[in-house]
Amino acid sequence: MHGCVGGSFVADGAPNPRDQRALGVALDRVTPTDITLDAFEADFRLLNTGLAPIDAPVWPHLSDLQPSSELRPFSYLSLALEVRLSGTGPQQASGIGWVELYGSAERGDTIITLKPGE
Repeated sequence: MHGCVGGSFVADGAPNPRDQRALGVALDRVTPTDITLDAFEADFRLLNTGLAPIDAPVWPHLSDLQPSSELRPFSYLSLALEVRLSGTGPQQASGIGWVELYGSAERGDTIITLKPGE
């Protein structure tokens, strides 16, 4: 069965649509290329398409970033990337996959700063 991947939606939560921050997401690869109901892998690329730097979270587990005490304030960034697959041909199939990444200012290795054009 052959498949197709289409459509995208990106929002950075900026309160003003004229904000100079803009995050683009490219889907570089999906494997396997034949779509079934089995697991698949997707490679994403984040692109700063705006005019101002953007902080992007890169850590896979939110629980690793939580403070040791529940009394301490806890703030974090999150970014969810989703792929929806649709199979075309004599048999129809569809699938969905996603990853959510997290980052905390208290752990510098969990956030990267993308400059414009990166």
